[in-house]
Amino acid sequence: MAITVSVSPEGAGVVEIDGDAEAEYPAKVLVRSGDTVKIEAFAKEGYHFVDWSEANYGYIHANPHLESACRDLNLTANFAPNECREFVSEDGTLIISIPEGTTALDGNGNPLTEVKFIPIEEELEATEETSIIGMPYQLLPEGATFDQPVTLTWKYDSDDIPEGIHKEGLMVARCDTCDNGEVKWEEVESEINTEEDIVIAYIEHFSTFAVIGPTESQVSESIPSVTSILPASFTLSNLLISPNEVSAGETVSISLLANTGEEDGTCTINLRINGEIEEAREISLPYNSKETITFTTSQSKAGDYSIDVNGLVGSFTVKEGEPTPGAPVTRTHDETNPWFIRIVIIVISAAIAVPLIARWRRRRTDYGTLNYISPRFR
Repeated sequence: MAITVSVSPEGAGVVEIDGDAEAEYPAKVLVRSGDTVKIEAFAKEGYHFVDWSEANYGYIHANPHLESACRDLNLTANFAPNECREFVSEDGTLIISIPEGTTALDGNGNPLTEVKFIPIEEELEATEETSIIGMPYQLLPEGATFDQPVTLTWKYDSDDIPEGIHKEGLMVARCDTCDNGEVKWEEVESEINTEEDIVIAYIEHFSTFAVIGPTESQVSESIPSVTSILPASFTLSNLLISPNEVSAGETVSISLLANTGEEDGTCTINLRINGEIEEAREISLPYNSKETITFTTSQSKAGDYSIDVNGLVGSFTVKEGEPTPGAPVTRTHDETNPWFIRIVIIVISAAIAVPLIARWRRRRTDYGTLNYISPRFR
């Protein structure tokens, strides 16, 4: 059987098959039919592992991935950059900002490396209460998704605002049905900066977008929806399992990042190991804050353990054998070193015996002195 592995984007990481890494990709490795093969991806500096993609399996999140070789397999390890990335339209009107650590995938589930901004020149209607400001844009690739909202910054031209439209009420709207010929706009969570003539929106997928503005009669209803405080909403990311391989009884650290919206809030985080809840922890965070949450676990049986923390998944392996040197070992009372007990008994015995011997010798000396008769009196 043959396993072929690839890396996307090129140079973002390496793949080991049963502990051996390949120098070039795609790499083809021959394995015996029926063998269980361990396939593990390692990200290079500046990247993080996202998932595996395979034509028949779809997407696999476990890393390392254990595969029973029963047919030829073609796997791609998908990685994504850690740093904040920006994509700008040719005319400078739109900017997509992807926060650091965000997993951004195209419609095929591969890391997002390119964004297309397609201006729509045909006239699209808004609603009776709003008007479209400037030109709508379609963002591609279609089907692109993000594991947390990304920022769309839209610079509008004040000259494009029709008379009767209130500038402070501008917002971004989304039309998911425009490709089908049905124009139906939905407001997107937005913020307006009238001094710099920009609208900032937070989006979770690509679609057709436009800046719309309410009429004067709708200002009182529109502005609160734009400037209202976001409720507390927890986003978990950056799941880190360290180390990925331990001996029985050794500790594994599981950490992740949590942040909130614009209000204080509380969230319950469940750590599941092999589908069972190992620990449930309730955390409280103030608004617009981040905190690293860390769990620890140790398993006594060798094997592979799957991790699920509120939908973020990973895995670690427990090897057979004793813990590695330097690993903390907890002793029970029955395992206490017997030599230590003997030394304690000897020390206590000596502490009692030495004063008794000294006292006995002092009495004997005194007794000899009292019975001594000088020759002159004999």
